[in-house]
Amino acid sequence: MSDLTKQELEAIAAAGAEKGITNVLEKLGIDPADFLEVQADQAHLRKQRKAFEQVTTITTRVVLTTLIGGFLAAVWMGFKEFLHK
Repeated sequence: MSDLTKQELEAIAAAGAEKGITNVLEKLGIDPADFLEVQADQAHLRKQRKAFEQVTTITTRVVLTTLIGGFLAAVWMGFKEFLHK
């Protein structure tokens, strides 16, 4: 193998890394030249995920509130019925 300088090795490694990353991005359907669009897509996905998490949290609270309210209403009705007998 020929003697390569450190700069030449770094240049070869950088070119290989660039080619490898570009290859992977293209296989994933991402245009490596248009990184701003990819960033916008990722920001949109993050907003969708956060909105979904918020809806899940609100839905869980509503279901729990309904169940607890129903249980307390049943207890109250039973208590009232017990007092009237």
